[in-house]
Amino acid sequence: MWVARVILAACVGAPEIRLRTLYTDKQTSGLRALYMATSGQHWSDNRLWMSSENVCRWHGVACNTGSDIISVDLGGIMVDRVEGLTGTLPRDGLSDLFELSSVNLGSSDFLSGTLPASVGLLTKLNTLRFDRSLISGTIPEELCSPQHTQLNRISLGRSALSGTIPANCMNLASLNTLYLKRTRISGTIPPIHAGSLVSLDLADMKRLSGSLPPQLGTLHSLHTLNVDRTLLSGSIPSSLALLSKLTDCNLRVSSRSFRCPYPENVTKQCQTSTCLKPKLTASSSLPQAPPHSLPPSFQPSLPPSLPPSFQQSLPPPSLSPCLQLRLPPSLNPSFQPSLPPQFLSPSLQPRLPPPLPQHTPPPDQEFHPIMTKSFVVLVVTSLALVTCRYSLRCPRNPHPWQHKNGLCSHTNGQRAVEMGSHIMYMSETERVTSCSDLLGFAAGRDSERSS
Repeated sequence: MWVARVILAACVGAPEIRLRTLYTDKQTSGLRALYMATSGQHWSDNRLWMSSENVCRWHGVACNTGSDIISVDLGGIMVDRVEGLTGTLPRDGLSDLFELSSVNLGSSDFLSGTLPASVGLLTKLNTLRFDRSLISGTIPEELCSPQHTQLNRISLGRSALSGTIPANCMNLASLNTLYLKRTRISGTIPPIHAGSLVSLDLADMKRLSGSLPPQLGTLHSLHTLNVDRTLLSGSIPSSLALLSKLTDCNLRVSSRSFRCPYPENVTKQCQTSTCLKPKLTASSSLPQAPPHSLPPSFQPSLPPSLPPSFQQSLPPPSLSPCLQLRLPPSLNPSFQPSLPPQFLSPSLQPRLPPPLPQHTPPPDQEFHPIMTKSFVVLVVTSLALVTCRYSLRCPRNPHPWQHKNGLCSHTNGQRAVEMGSHIMYMSETERVTSCSDLLGFAAGRDSERSS
């Protein structure tokens, strides 16, 4: 009878033992792939790896009472005197460890590869560490699926990860630490609803932009907040001042783009950089009154335009007689005196030289204008009359002169008048008492010389 029972027990327990053996072999195959891909033969401590001993006794491997692997901790292991693993992470090296709760392959400066989406199958995962490595790619959204109710720590900082922060990672109620410092992740910080969050380190993420989520003020367990040297901007939520446990806070963004003013209590809790003052514009700096706000008595009244009849009756603009008389008529026709010469007294009538004959050079010769002496005298007298700087006075040098009855006489009987820097001598009958007389006198003298 007992023999039958032994045989029955062996037949019933055989399938379970066979399945357990297959499961253990599958776990071992994943670890063996990790060992071969990361040069395990050069590890500083590879005790019992690849041996026939129970896998739970291998260095860095821990199991539960059922011989299920629950932890793989190879962080900081030395490979050829270099700290950390070297090589490429196997794509499915850890995906078959369904009971795995902790993975630490951090501090592996030469470990490359990507985080496979199969990590979403590790629903009992509590800690995931690949910080200080060359792991690239993006953070798989499967890592923060709702099935990961025990995920407590995500440490992926100082790596080559890119992409954006998955929004569902900020919704994990169990998340305690999120360490993404010095990665290539860009975009903005999603709304945070992880009420158990204690540490949020996003420093040196030079592609991270946007603003601080206002939900930060609801994280009453938050102890560390670091956004140093990021491109965050906008306003600092005043609710940060309500976080009594916040003792390690760094808000010194690289762009100095947090707007003024800072909440007073926040500046006492956090390290901050100089705030950005708002730019004043014409519309914001000075208050503007609405249109038609002044009463009619204060509104300026403009004079009505002149009627056409009155505008036509206005005389055309003209120069004063003084300026008209001081300009020679031959220079500009618009400056002619208003009275004809026959109505002027003989002493005021200007004597103009006759027009100069026109000289037409032969076609084969080049024309060179000749400045005659009479033309020079005319230009000098005209410029002197225009500026009205004549000085009708007696010559001062080189002999003594006397002024009498508008004439300058010399002791030897000679008479002259000084015109600016020139001296003009005259006969006994010639008098010069005004600018017009001097013009006529000079023109007449030039005419006599020409004849």
